[in-house]
Formats: sequence, structure tokens, C-alpha cells
Amino acid sequence: MTGGSDPAGFPLGDAARARAFALHAAERDWEAGCILERLHAGGMTDAALIQKLGWVRIALGDSVGAETCMREALAAAPDAWESNYAVGAALRGRDDAAALGYFSAALDREPANVHCLLALAGCEFAQGDAARAERRARQAHAAAPNERDAWRAIGVALLAQERHAEAEQAFREAEPAFGDTAAHERWNLERGIPLRLLGRTSEALEFYEAHLSACPSAEAHGHYALALLTAGELPAGWEQYEFRWFEATLRAQRARYNVPVWTGQNLGDRTILLRCEQGVGDVLQFIRFAPLVKARGATVLLELRPGIETLVDAFPGVDAAFAHGAVARTFDYWIDLASLPRAFGTTLDAVPAAVPYVRADDVRRERWRARFAEASGLRAGLVWAGDPRHARDRQRSLS
Repeated sequence: MTGGSDPAGFPLGDAARARAFALHAAERDWEAGCILERLHAGGMTDAALIQKLGWVRIALGDSVGAETCMREALAAAPDAWESNYAVGAALRGRDDAAALGYFSAALDREPANVHCLLALAGCEFAQGDAARAERRARQAHAAAPNERDAWRAIGVALLAQERHAEAEQAFREAEPAFGDTAAHERWNLERGIPLRLLGRTSEALEFYEAHLSACPSAEAHGHYALALLTAGELPAGWEQYEFRWFEATLRAQRARYNVPVWTGQNLGDRTILLRCEQGVGDVLQFIRFAPLVKARGATVLLELRPGIETLVDAFPGVDAAFAHGAVARTFDYWIDLASLPRAFGTTLDAVPAAVPYVRADDVRRERWRARFAEASGLRAGLVWAGDPRHARDRQRSLS
């Protein structure tokens, strides 16, 4: 197939193939995909084209369709490292254990290949083995000292191991590999994370403020928000914290109601839904704002996350509570609990502090009082644990 066009005028043949490859190289993947899909359906089935179609499908979020392409290309060239690597790339995120096997097979065929080493590091990191991921990333760095993604993988693995000073150094030492590029700005924003975790908050703020405008990202704005809040700059921190809903991990949890979000409108004789958005700890932290909402004249509904139903009666300012996804009443406005400080313009000296604002019920209080009735001397208790499935549970829960 070397020329001509289909009845719709769509170009076919080698020229169309070259154009599709060029569009993919320019990251114009939707356009490249339109051409490649037509060419493939029209009978072009060589391994290079099929694999390119697979890469385009990955870029467009179709990893299942990409896997089909990559396996077809692998059948045509089973001994090529690129073919094995491509199948692994299609499996990444859906089945990291299987992807690891294909990346290992690719590395067997091309020892010290930096792409294979970094892919393996990514899989190992995703499976929770940050130490092994670090070792693999260091192999990649040894194989290609100027490979900037190797430095990034080292830094991320060090962060996960709470080796913050080493992570900051790794991110800093990576900078010469980037030069003055947009990729540098985008990638380099991660350096602000260890700065904040090391307590170097002012440096973290200066860093984000110098780099964020050049290449903003939801994740970077989220870390900037945490730095602002840590520094006590609450109003600016609450504004930046709204970027959380653009992060990949939270997008699926965004609210979808056919009423406006509350940002301070008159609540007299209106009903508002307070939405529990993340974990139980956030509910206990931000439910202190419910009485302020109630004081605006509203009927206050609370949508609960599982696990805190027994505490509902202890939340002042809440008129009724419902299980997540089962709100049984209509309402005029809604707001995420962690967005309430922003709506109230909360500053550090205006955080609601009428403590305790959550109380145990009388039955439980009596049960514990009886249990410790005979104890003498100082009695102190502290028990706190989060969800053991949380990625940072080790930093949040007591043993």
C-alpha cells in the first residue's frame, strides 16, 4: 500500500504512515491514532505500525487496546527487547507483577538498557518495594549518568523511605541533566516535597513560587498548599488545597450534584450537605466547622464515610446524617468538609477551637470509667490509627 485515498479523502499508504509517526513524536496522539487505526483496519499489519498504534493507545488511556497491539507485535518479533518492553508498558498500572516479567525479559535481551531498568524500578515501587526500586534506579543511573529520569526515580524511592535529605540532594543533582527546559520545570517541582518534609518550609515556598507558574500541575499545587498551611498562611493554603480535585487519585471521588457548591451564599432557611470526602481523620478534623454553618440559619446534612456512624450524635451542628451515596433529602447547596475553612476565610487565629467538639456517648463513658475505677496515679491514654491500607500508614498510625 503506497498511495491513493479512501472515498472520504483520507490519505493512505506510506505518506499517511509517516505523518502518523510524526504526529505521535509531536505528542499529537489523537490525530496520530485516527490515521493509525484507519491504516491498521485497511490492512497495514507490520509490527512497527501495530506497536506504534499501541503506544498511541497508551497515551490516550486505552491500556487494554494497547496490550492487544503490543502482544501482536511481540508475536511477530518475540526476541526483540522493544517488543517485550512494549507489552510491559501496556500492563503497567493494571498488572504490575505481569509487567515486571516482561520488563525483565526485555532487560535479559538488552542488559543495562536504561529504559528497562527504570520500568522495573517503577513496577517495584508500585508494588511497595521502595528499597529495591532505589537499587534498580541507581543501576539505571550508572548505565546512563545523564539520564534525568534515573535521578527522579532515585529521589522518589528515597522519599518513600523517608530519607528526605538524600532525596532533596538527588533532585538537586539532577538539575544539570535538564538544562533550561519546560521538562525541567515540570519534573523539578518534586524537589519542593523533601524541603517541606525537612522543615525547610520557607525554602519550599520560595521554590514553588519560583517554578509553579512556568509549569503548573495539580500535584505540585497540592504540595504548595501543604507548605503554605505549615507556614501558617492559611487563606492562601486553603485556596491552593482546592487543586486536590484535579489530582488523579481524587478525580473519581469528585462530587456530582445538580446544585451549587456553597462558597458563602446566604443560608437562611436553606439546606446544605456537608460531604465527607476522604478519610475518617479529615471528618474529625473539619466537623468543627459544622456549628458555624448551622449558625448561618441552615439545615445541615452530613454525608458519612463508613466507620464513623456511631459518632454522629457527637457532632454538634449536624441535623441529620446519611451513609455515603444514600442522602435521603434534597438540599440547596453542598460543600466538601475540607473546603469549609476556605469558605469561611479561616485564618490561624480564627480556627474554631471550642474543644472538645466531639464527645463520647454516655454509655461508653461509663463503661470506660468503670474499667479504670480502681486505677491510681496518673492515668493517660493515647490510641490513634488510620486505615492500614493507606500508602503512608506508617507515618500516621501508632503500633
